[in-house]
Amino acid sequence: MENNRELNEMIFQNYGELYDAMLNYLRENCLITHFPIQGDRYDEQSNKLLLVGRSLNGWGCKDEYSGAFQYEKAPARDDYVEKAYRALFAKHRYGFIEENRVKHHYDTIARSAFWRTAKLISSEIVGFPPDEANWYERIAWANLFPAAPSEGGNPSDHLISAQRPIAKKLLNQTIDVYKPTHILFVTGWDHWLYYRTDHKKGDHFQCMLDGIPEAEIKSIADGKKAAVNIDKYLGGSGELNMGEWLGIPERKAETEYVKSVLRAFQDI
Repeated sequence: MENNRELNEMIFQNYGELYDAMLNYLRENCLITHFPIQGDRYDEQSNKLLLVGRSLNGWGCKDEYSGAFQYEKAPARDDYVEKAYRALFAKHRYGFIEENRVKHHYDTIARSAFWRTAKLISSEIVGFPPDEANWYERIAWANLFPAAPSEGGNPSDHLISAQRPIAKKLLNQTIDVYKPTHILFVTGWDHWLYYRTDHKKGDHFQCMLDGIPEAEIKSIADGKKAAVNIDKYLGGSGELNMGEWLGIPERKAETEYVKSVLRAFQDI
């Protein structure tokens, strides 16, 4: 994985901006930050899959795998940014899955439609038996909106607005760092795309990814595409699969959802 001075400076700057955004937003609320995770075997794969969710659905404020952030207990800015930097490149960060199973008797994979479908999709794209243990060590995982309420639920519209500019920078930064060949957005199109203004006209969308042409954005928003090839737009970053039409797994029959996602990748 490339690690140079310019990239390091960008990472520190971006997470510093996220810190500022959260500090300005908080009023004794506890937010958590999801720092992207790369599996221990991710760099070994020919097909590198980055799984992008919408946000964490609760994690608590004391877990070592999160970046707990409370207004009265906010870490020093430099400490927070340093933690974010270390997490981005660290190994063994999927440990929460085993910890949940052993300490809390909670099977993260079995209990979550997000992870159940991710396993089936990953096995086809990355290439491993669907019954492989610790399969998640082969993929990377990020969230579209890194700051979320610690007690669960998606970020409010207010919190999304507060972090969207920096969330966009962090998403594109994560792609630069992890260099995936495939990206799967399990977010719904109305989070991956967003309105430029409050007028909400369908032909005035912005995209959370840099470099996607206006015509491609409009085609997605109009329901004409569920997937686009971003290789030509992002300089070899791979494939993007995204969409309202594929939906979010919690809202569809999982087998059909998985088939839809894989068809979309094949059609690119």
